[in-house]
Amino acid sequence: MEVDDHDNLQLVEQQIRLMRRWMADHGQQNKPLIITEYGILMPEEYGFTPERVGAFLRNSFDLFRTLRDPALGDPADDYRLVQRWVWYPARDSRYRAGNLFDDAGRLTAVGQTLVDYLNEHADE
Repeated sequence: MEVDDHDNLQLVEQQIRLMRRWMADHGQQNKPLIITEYGILMPEEYGFTPERVGAFLRNSFDLFRTLRDPALGDPADDYRLVQRWVWYPARDSRYRAGNLFDDAGRLTAVGQTLVDYLNEHADE
């Protein structure tokens, strides 16, 4: 894995499918998969600008919302592979690129991306 792979959605999907395969193989397919922390920790000087991080946030949310597989997904959730997810970080003084809020509690550009996305999909 290279630094540029941190926002590679093909790798994200591959990891989700591997986890779901493990769940199915162990009789756990009927349970939700909850991704409790994920995001971009790479700094801006490595190329992870607010625009790039925001694009990853949007695209990963789309992936999680729509990814389905009858052989692996949760039957109670229309065979979706991911049921819940939590972006990290909301605010971290060390890993700032994905921060939703700055040190003063103001929304960052990535945070605004999240707000815009949630507003666009509020009825879903």
